[in-house]
Amino acid sequence: SLSNIYVFNPEQLRNFFNNVNGSLKRGGHLILDSAGPPENLLAFLINDVLLRLEAEFIRLIAPVTRNTRRGLIVKHLGYRRSDNEILDSARAAGFDLEYQEAYDFLTEFKRSFIFQRILSTLPWTKVLFQKLGRAVPYTRMYCLRKL
Repeated sequence: SLSNIYVFNPEQLRNFFNNVNGSLKRGGHLILDSAGPPENLLAFLINDVLLRLEAEFIRLIAPVTRNTRRGLIVKHLGYRRSDNEILDSARAAGFDLEYQEAYDFLTEFKRSFIFQRILSTLPWTKVLFQKLGRAVPYTRMYCLRKL
């Protein structure tokens, strides 16, 4: 299941794990991609503070720059979950974690106009942001086994 659980509310996530459990044989595996950073302080600061401030700034300067074609659309973009939230839901549905890995440590920063500029103009920052990005990996993969 790749990149879909971020759109599920908590009840839908429980249903997802229960439905997959019902489709697998005992010992079967579910390969899961969480598609998005974990819920933590850095993800909160990027998503709920910085990106909102950037969006508000763009909305305010759009009339000045005469960029009237660019509108600001507000919509729900999914749920951030900690690893524990995902694993607790999986365990409640009868799964056990066999393996977990994190990838893609820059995407969360590249969503920001400011961070994009820093990354593109100062090459040495890529290493720094990749290290910092381990706290907000955009791709978290799980291998879960049905008990």
